[in-house]
Amino acid sequence: VCSSDLQPPSVPGNPPIVLGVLPNSGSHTGGTAVVLQGLYLSNATAINFGGTNVTSFTVTNQNNITFTTPAGTVGAITITVTTPYGTGQGVNIFSYT
Repeated sequence: VCSSDLQPPSVPGNPPIVLGVLPNSGSHTGGTAVVLQGLYLSNATAINFGGTNVTSFTVTNQNNITFTTPAGTVGAITITVTTPYGTGQGVNIFSYT
């Protein structure tokens, strides 16, 4: 084996962990500016907010993502964040009013 053929081992990243969202409630008509909090969020490729994909979001750092909520159905929802390393989920951490 030639030394130029050797590659460092692939180091997998951590899947995202969804911890919460501020504020934790908003109108079912959408339009609430929120900050999603968690760990390992910097490589986020998609966010699903209560069954609706968020079309635009900003990763502010590895622990926070900002976006505006889409319209939804009154009640508690699940939020998922997808990265190349997996999907994290926060269950009942936001409620539409």
